[in-house]
Amino acid sequence: MMSAKKYFISVLVIGLAASAVVLLFNWVVDPLDIYRVVKVKGFNAYKTTYKSYARVAKPIQIEQNHYQRLALGSSRTEIGIPIYGTAWDRLGGPGFNAALNGANVDTLYAVLHHAVQVSDLQDVLIGLDFGMFNGMQTQGFEYEELMADGPGLLDKLRRHLKAFGLTLFSPATTAASVKTLRHQGEMDHKYHDTGQQNNEREIKKNASLGYRTRFEHFENASLRNYWTPCRDNGFRYDNGHGHDAMAVFRSMLMLTKEKPFSIHLFISPVHARLLETLSAGGLWPAFEQWKRDVLAVIEEVRTQTGADIQLWDFSGYHHFAVEPLPEPGQFMTYYLDGSHYTDAVGGVLLNTIYGDAKPDASFGVLLTPQTIEDHLQEIRSEQKTYRQEHREQYDDIQRRAEGFLEKRRLTGQKCESRPII
Repeated sequence: MMSAKKYFISVLVIGLAASAVVLLFNWVVDPLDIYRVVKVKGFNAYKTTYKSYARVAKPIQIEQNHYQRLALGSSRTEIGIPIYGTAWDRLGGPGFNAALNGANVDTLYAVLHHAVQVSDLQDVLIGLDFGMFNGMQTQGFEYEELMADGPGLLDKLRRHLKAFGLTLFSPATTAASVKTLRHQGEMDHKYHDTGQQNNEREIKKNASLGYRTRFEHFENASLRNYWTPCRDNGFRYDNGHGHDAMAVFRSMLMLTKEKPFSIHLFISPVHARLLETLSAGGLWPAFEQWKRDVLAVIEEVRTQTGADIQLWDFSGYHHFAVEPLPEPGQFMTYYLDGSHYTDAVGGVLLNTIYGDAKPDASFGVLLTPQTIEDHLQEIRSEQKTYRQEHREQYDDIQRRAEGFLEKRRLTGQKCESRPII
């Protein structure tokens, strides 16, 4: 009969061997694209599960690679902003698309605060969306243990141990490794090494689902609760319980005091249909006021810190935004749906911000206290023309908006804080 000591040693050896096998398996397959020991097409080149674990992977990748150029934002930025191949390259240095699906201003602050501590930032590009500032939808970062809280050695050791456990020993990561090995077809190529979602794959996927279905999905979801869940339809930066999205935004910009780097902010170029949906939802005045308020915070921070911060507005009824929905079986060039633009638009956006000359005078305006009111008036004029040319679409969006607004008046949240307008 085996003695207790030998039994214990046997169990220990088996446990260590099993742990070593799991570690080696996850290290080689590398479903979160962190270690990059081997990357072979047909084996593990396509990181099928990366999107589900991006909030684990991207903070680790930021720390490991010491990027000098960083793109932040929601899925709009993650899909539409390429890292290489535009005028942004002139700044030099490695870049990464650190945008995250569903990100709000709290997420932006968390990721940028982390990057300031661990990277060699020179320039940060940040895509801003109106819904990010909806104070009724607060969002902490799920994996705060991965985020730097200072340059100390103990803080760094803590992060690395947590990253080690999550990426090599987690049952979820092991399951992701198995799924990665099983899904290596062309439609599993969801992300590039730069952190950007693969446009070609997204275009094929959305075309197969049908553009009208995808467009109406985002329009309805935005009306339902993305912009505001409040019964009174008010758009608020604060939630009445101490959280203020605009204050978080200001704190994010103030990070330039810790390390000098430039910030280029841009308001996303959504499709005209989504702008019409926003207006039908009764939030156009709040949308315009939000732009004024964002600019006011930027001017305040610039005055206090001397930081290099710009705000560009790419929302509006420019020729990209009015691209018509195609016939079944055909593809759109500039949009996947009303919310997400392709890197065909993102490339022009980057050339506009970082280039020597604007490639398209109707696309992208640098907002300043001197330009903003004329710019807002110009968009209103373009909006009027667009509605005259798309009357049937206008009536359909208005009808759907009225239905969602009526339902929210009955079942929406009781928001106690005051609206911004």
